[in-house]
Amino acid sequence: MANRGRKGWGQQPGPPPAKKRKKLDVVAPQACLAFLPDNILLHIMASLDIVSLVRLSRTSRRLHQLISDESLWRDVDLGFMAECGGDVRKLKTFVRRWLGPATETVRMASNALSGHGKGKAGRPLPLVTASLLDEVVERCPQLTAVELRYCDLTQFPTYCKVFQCSTLTKLALCHCVTELRWMTTVAWTSLTHFSLAHTVKTSDADLIIIADKWSGSLRSLVLTGCYRLTDAGMQTVCSRLPMLTKLDVAGCKGLTKASLQHISKLRHLKRLSLAGLPDMLSDLEPQTFADMFSYLSFIDLTGCAVGPARFCPEVVIRT
Repeated sequence: MANRGRKGWGQQPGPPPAKKRKKLDVVAPQACLAFLPDNILLHIMASLDIVSLVRLSRTSRRLHQLISDESLWRDVDLGFMAECGGDVRKLKTFVRRWLGPATETVRMASNALSGHGKGKAGRPLPLVTASLLDEVVERCPQLTAVELRYCDLTQFPTYCKVFQCSTLTKLALCHCVTELRWMTTVAWTSLTHFSLAHTVKTSDADLIIIADKWSGSLRSLVLTGCYRLTDAGMQTVCSRLPMLTKLDVAGCKGLTKASLQHISKLRHLKRLSLAGLPDMLSDLEPQTFADMFSYLSFIDLTGCAVGPARFCPEVVIRT
């Protein structure tokens, strides 16, 4: 009887059947901040706003130590502190914790003006007070630049420490309500940049105070949206601030062609903005205008009907 299924006589037995191996899923290594060197982490942190920095500092001791690095706190924008919800005490606590001698620039926004000063998700920004600014000046002895937005400075006392900060070189009061008579007593002897953008109560009398106070040091003056200014005020600026290198009068509807003659006398001027002033440039030959300001390196003519003209090749024109 035949042996079915059996191998023949003398044949070598075959190898045992191979066991099926289970396929293991290969997991790619995941990126983690903990694996990055300190210099790369500092470079990443430099692009974050201060709210993100504070939240990141709560994740580990190493990140908390790195975020305390002075290089991250030289330029601080407190306008991101919308989560304070108008509580100035929280903002003061933040200033005491993170700001220090390395801080040189501080930007702040307030909810003092109705309809403005809203942060993320419509939350109101903290109210900027004189005591808060005093806290900033005390913590930052090397403070050189301050920017205030939507602030009401009319209630600030003249003895406020920010007015006596002798290291200040740049000041921006954007969309603020203020009377500039207090500037006669400030200790900013080396102010080089002054911005009053959209501080609409600025008048010719304020320009006289500015010109008398910083006739030898001021290099940049921004008057965007100050529609109360007239040709008389611009004549004061151009005659008493001859060292200006930047002048922005965009949206100053009270200026006429006479102001162009005054501005053309600023021979050190490099950047000029006349945006939104078509009436000032109407009936003016383009080449005549180009010859008046041939020494500029940048000019903003947005909203002005100025035809083609032969400016110098180095002049950057925005239209």
